Amino acid sequence: MLSAVVGFAVCFFSLWGMLIWRHDLLALLRGLLPLSFFFGGVVAIIAGITSMTKSPDRKPAGESKAMANKTSGPATAL
Repeated sequence: MLSAVVGFAVCFFSLWGMLIWRHDLLALLRGLLPLSFFFGGVVAIIAGITSMTKSPDRKPAGESKAMANKTSGPATAL
């Protein structure tokens, strides 16, 4: 019960503060939004590079060509 009361008080005072200092809040958001987009893009680039290097259809470096040309499943006659 106490945590709910404290939560409501924190929400009330934060909304009150956002209304009073809305110009400062908007200036902060104008500065942080492009910065967060930049870092999100960097994370996306790293994730893309990581997924390309760990692709499941790539063969390990030590696998021979004979193993790579081996067919899977039964052979069917035409």
